[in-house]
Amino acid sequence: MKNKVQLYSLKKFLITALPLLVLLHAQRGPQDNWYITDRVAMPSGCSPHDLLVTPDGKILLTDTGNDKIHELQADGTLIRSFGSRGSGNGQFNNPVELAMGPNNRIYVTDQDNNRIQILERDGTFVKAFGSNGTGDGQFSKPRGIAISSDNEVFVSEDGNHRIQVFDSNGNFLRKWGTQGNLDGQLNRPLSIDLDEADELYVAEYANNRVSIFSKDGTFLNKFGTSKYKYSDIWTQISHISISKTGLILTSGENAEMATYQNALTIREKNGASLQHINFGNTNSKGSWSPVDQLDNGTIIFAHRSTNKLVFLTNTYRTFRPNPSKNAPLVDVVSVKQPGGTNYLEIKYRITDADSSSVKVGLLAFVDGGNDLSKVIVPSTFVGFTSGKIGSNVTTDTLHTLTWDAKTDWDVLFGDVEIAVVAQDDRELMNFHFLTLPATDTNSTQLKINRSPVGNNDFKEAWYTLLALGESEILLDSGTIKHATSGVTFASGSSTTAAGRAYLFGKMDLREATSTEIDRAKTASTPGIVNKFTPALQVGPGIRPAKVNEFSFDTEGTGYWVVDSTP
Repeated sequence: MKNKVQLYSLKKFLITALPLLVLLHAQRGPQDNWYITDRVAMPSGCSPHDLLVTPDGKILLTDTGNDKIHELQADGTLIRSFGSRGSGNGQFNNPVELAMGPNNRIYVTDQDNNRIQILERDGTFVKAFGSNGTGDGQFSKPRGIAISSDNEVFVSEDGNHRIQVFDSNGNFLRKWGTQGNLDGQLNRPLSIDLDEADELYVAEYANNRVSIFSKDGTFLNKFGTSKYKYSDIWTQISHISISKTGLILTSGENAEMATYQNALTIREKNGASLQHINFGNTNSKGSWSPVDQLDNGTIIFAHRSTNKLVFLTNTYRTFRPNPSKNAPLVDVVSVKQPGGTNYLEIKYRITDADSSSVKVGLLAFVDGGNDLSKVIVPSTFVGFTSGKIGSNVTTDTLHTLTWDAKTDWDVLFGDVEIAVVAQDDRELMNFHFLTLPATDTNSTQLKINRSPVGNNDFKEAWYTLLALGESEILLDSGTIKHATSGVTFASGSSTTAAGRAYLFGKMDLREATSTEIDRAKTASTPGIVNKFTPALQVGPGIRPAKVNEFSFDTEGTGYWVVDSTP
């Protein structure tokens, strides 16, 4: 895929009566982006304060309101609950964060009991350590907890503004931290997590930042902003999680515009913003919603205000180029709503190493854009737009588009995301091909994609064509049709057989036959790599290797495609 996008979010209100209110945040570069795919109810009355995805894919939630821990299936189905209010063994008084330790034991910060409890996976009490105080091994409001690769237990203290480290049995090892805002100091460290290198990330609620330390307490780095800075939301962070894919996930209270919003921020390890998502005004403080990530990349946000688990999946707006080519890079400088207007002003720049001009398009996605009925192709612009959208848009130049959102946006309510798409040639989908040479019984080379193509892949292609103004198709009430014949190509979130044929035809591809699929599966099976002659070669790029090292997805469902012009 030769497309690069940049996303921003705004809230659509009843613009027939009210001005269009937007809240926009700068993001840079081609990045992964996530959209909501599902919302599932948590246990009734749950007040989640931490969310932990276990090694076997289950979800553990601390319920501070009911002094319980809930274990859920990955889809949110309740497995069991354990705990009650009190100070006895296995009881809690405001359980906050969780960590999984040796032997799959659960470590819990029991905040108002000023202790750490260790439980078996089924909730059976093992031991507790800690008491109220400021001495070594004592606590004042223990909050965050994380366990290193060598089973050292790290605990943050809201009241003592420090980090303490213990062995897995609760024996004190070391500590660091004093209250303040200088490098290495801490101010209300609420949540912590460790990355793969055992560097400790500390969410400082009162310093509105994340500080990073080595496991021995040496200050390494920090990132964040001061309170109420609109361009980059790092206000009152309550939870941090280093995801399965190395992302930094943070959540907390967003004090912007005098509201308190459940906010999720997704960042790279260096602190660079990938995406910021507001989940709406809670009208009250303390609406802290934890977040973690499943092994399949799905982000889970325990939305405290609505008592829902929100599942976020990588969006189609993640467009990655073929590694062998240089793709245009979209850098959105700013997105603003001029005062007193219903316009959206988008400033962007395109960088492309091998072209002085590219094709640029713009799309708007309402409520996640998972359905073609929620896609808007902006067509009404204010001011001079020639050369700023469409073909032959100059690279390395700052461009400004002013979209008349009120005219084109006919959905009264919802969240909208803006995608700027740049392309210097047309590769509608990004395929990774397995190339098999001729065999004794088949004199032709077989070039077949290694993973099946599904509806989400087809949607990516339709969105690209819509953004770039493909004249052969039209979008009508959530249905894509051939502009001349009227044949339906796609509707809602599904693509028809005619639509698949159309997309494959534009890329000189066709669907693979069952025989071709079986051939690729056979070649991918370990132990029979010498089945094909001459010397086995696989792609991309015809490199000598064993086929099974470039896995063919034998379990996937969808459509395999073959290069029509090998």
